[in-house]
Amino acid sequence: MAEARLVGDEKAWKRWRGLRQAPGKDGVKTVDLTTSTEDVNYPWSDANRYWNTQVLLAMDRAGMISLEWPEPPDGPGREHGRGTTGDLRGSA
Repeated sequence: MAEARLVGDEKAWKRWRGLRQAPGKDGVKTVDLTTSTEDVNYPWSDANRYWNTQVLLAMDRAGMISLEWPEPPDGPGREHGRGTTGDLRGSA
């Protein structure tokens, strides 16, 4: 995956199925960007979070979901944008 440029349909849908398992409340799902599929060896890796984020961003651009990113708490890592969760609002 580290050398791939596009995640592809099959892997994207597999990732989406994993991400959408998160509980929701009031039409909002909070997803864990470290969610993995059976072919991911290191769910906490930057690469896994990157590909999960790319899937969500592509779906947002296509109008399939609507993303809302919470403000990160003050503290270490904030300057690098290394969040691990995001909220999904709307039809998903």
